[in-house]
Amino acid sequence: IPPAAPSNVRGTPGVTLGSVDLQWIAPDDPLNLGQASNYIIKYSLEPIVEGNWDEAEVVLTPPLPLPGGLVQNFNVGGLSEGQVYYFALKAVDAFGNISEISNCDSSFACGIMAPVPLSTSVDTFAGTATCNAEIVKSYMPVYYEFSLDTLAQFSNPRFNIDFTADSTASAAFDQLTTGKTYYWRCRSKSSTSSDSSAWSSYVQFRISSSGENAVLSVSDCLYPREGNIVSTTQPTFTIRQVSGLSEIFIEIDDDSQFGSAIQSGPISMPSTGDLNWKLPIQLESKVDYYWRASADNTTWTDPISFSVLPKIHVYPNPFNAANGDNGLVFTNLPQNSDITISTISGTNVKHADNVGPNDWVWDTKNNSGNDVAPGVYLYFV
Repeated sequence: IPPAAPSNVRGTPGVTLGSVDLQWIAPDDPLNLGQASNYIIKYSLEPIVEGNWDEAEVVLTPPLPLPGGLVQNFNVGGLSEGQVYYFALKAVDAFGNISEISNCDSSFACGIMAPVPLSTSVDTFAGTATCNAEIVKSYMPVYYEFSLDTLAQFSNPRFNIDFTADSTASAAFDQLTTGKTYYWRCRSKSSTSSDSSAWSSYVQFRISSSGENAVLSVSDCLYPREGNIVSTTQPTFTIRQVSGLSEIFIEIDDDSQFGSAIQSGPISMPSTGDLNWKLPIQLESKVDYYWRASADNTTWTDPISFSVLPKIHVYPNPFNAANGDNGLVFTNLPQNSDITISTISGTNVKHADNVGPNDWVWDTKNNSGNDVAPGVYLYFV
């Protein structure tokens, strides 16, 4: 007979940041002197029911049960500040029998969640920018503080506050300097205490100089072109030299929505010749990517797709069995490659279907399984 389920589960924000205080009534267990042996406490971002119990996160160090009928308290820590969590419990007896699920209750974890930046509306001619962020849900009244600087370190920022956020928190900054790149971020602050969230990630934008064309077109993006295959994991991106532009921004992502893009930051446009910017980090091989460019970090070109496919390399070359070589290795092969090896006169000696990705080794035998004669051979992939 399993023990009864814990009852009257209630959650409230804890005292320490990222914690929730739980309270419930300990269950009775007639087979174990009136109390259960252990608890299973689980939490989730969604309401917990029997159907999704297994998917919920488990609290690793639950308390030991008190005698049935007593009120029990426990603090769950290590949660994300300001996030709403759902909690439910089960009791376990000394024989391993598990109770039914308790009621499920929710609570904010102590603290305030950081807002998410949404967009920047820039008026180049007026020298103003409106910064917009998504509001957060909180168990305490909050307002939003915005910070603006010309440096991403925010060493000398300007501040603005939105007390009346409805669905979006916004702050307007004026007297911005043309030709400058700006950075903004925001955080949520309690109206009734000193609590505040962490700062959000920062957003870049630019106030274009007079005469700048704030819009680049795909035709100005010279390399990689749409559908190009690049043979290096650190490609160089080329943009046409455009008169009047002083800076360019580039983004690269494996998603055309650029949700987690690699960002170049401002790149100075050369006074003569095209702009060439080599990616400082390596992309993944055999992956499709998108890139786009902007003159103001606000208005972007349409996404341009390209693929990363490093050049196929064959080694050792020359091959010499007398030196202990036991095969020729083909590297960087695309998936499902077909390889044909022939003599210089065009006679097919070896064919392999659907090899790759990565490496394939030719054992220097022909299609009949015999060793090929010494000589020069050509390969086609």
